[in-house]
Amino acid sequence: MDGGIGLRNGAEAERERALVAALFEAAIDGLVTMDESGRIVAVNPAACRMFGYEAAELVGQDAGIFMPQPEGNSHRTYVEQYLKTGRSSILGRGREVVGRRRDGSLFPLSLAVTEARTPDGVCFAGVLRDMTEEHRRRDELESLNRELERLVRERTARLEEAVRELEGFSHSVAHDLRAPLRVINGNARMLLEDAREALDSESIERLETIAATSVRLAKTMDDLLQYARLSRVPIVSRPIDLSGVVRAVHEGLALPCTLEVQANVMAEGNPDLIRMAVMNLLENAAKYHRPGRETHVRFGKEGDAYFVADDGVGFDMDQAQGLFEPFKRLHGADFPGTGIGLANTRRIVERHGGRIWASSAPGVGTTFYFTLHENKGVEASERSAHVA
Repeated sequence: MDGGIGLRNGAEAERERALVAALFEAAIDGLVTMDESGRIVAVNPAACRMFGYEAAELVGQDAGIFMPQPEGNSHRTYVEQYLKTGRSSILGRGREVVGRRRDGSLFPLSLAVTEARTPDGVCFAGVLRDMTEEHRRRDELESLNRELERLVRERTARLEEAVRELEGFSHSVAHDLRAPLRVINGNARMLLEDAREALDSESIERLETIAATSVRLAKTMDDLLQYARLSRVPIVSRPIDLSGVVRAVHEGLALPCTLEVQANVMAEGNPDLIRMAVMNLLENAAKYHRPGRETHVRFGKEGDAYFVADDGVGFDMDQAQGLFEPFKRLHGADFPGTGIGLANTRRIVERHGGRIWASSAPGVGTTFYFTLHENKGVEASERSAHVA
């Protein structure tokens, strides 16, 4: 029975040795074993192909044959020092070195070495991988990245130039149109004043419409220019007493609404832009009042979100798609406005790394919520771009 166990264990050991030998031969990485003096004991086909040798040429050679000079000549000394001191900069940790082929050519080589202590002494095993292809791919990727960065810089410069030209054109057009609009408005008003008694009611209504429309068109042009400029204003953050800003805007505009302000609400951002956003939201809240009653507006902060709430006419949320897009107006001509205010507000909020949304119901009122600096990278990247 004991003999049977010995035979079985012997067969298992032989099977394991055969499996290890097969793996050694089939490995796609180079495998090298060395004795305690650093001389090569065995080398697999992958290592032979990597360095351009036959296995018989390598067995018995110092492993420094794989290294350029002077590292190759110092390999044996390095092994002797390790055996004496136990200190090694490579055992148990992979690193990249320079390999030397039989023809003298050098190439990047990933190397990991370990040791095994046996009754016959210390032996070493190394795993080697040719990194030439990886370096080529890395160099290609770096080259592509540099080319991409160059193209981005060029296209950004062209885009900025186009934006500047467009802004100049827009200002020129707006300036050229303001004078005719003033003439149209002035003539309509003069006719109403000088010839009102000679005009019928329909003519008077048409002249009033002409005057009001010219004013609205001029205001729309101003709002559009402001919308275009918002993308160019640098975001320089400062602490802002937002409660104080809301009170000052309400008082300065003499808005027809009562106001309730949560105390000590602070924020950080561009003071002029944040004031513009608050002004748009307060004007919007005061404008959409229910007939025959004054609107009550509340300002405060819930969690990370600021809010401006009113008890005005409200709107159906099913119709709110595109609410913050230019010229999107849910109530049509029933209330004055150009349809640009909320678009400007969204752009200001987004340039501060935040977002804006609304909650509303018909006859109940509307609450606008907005955050700042949810995406802190937005402001930082814009500051860097402005400085550059």
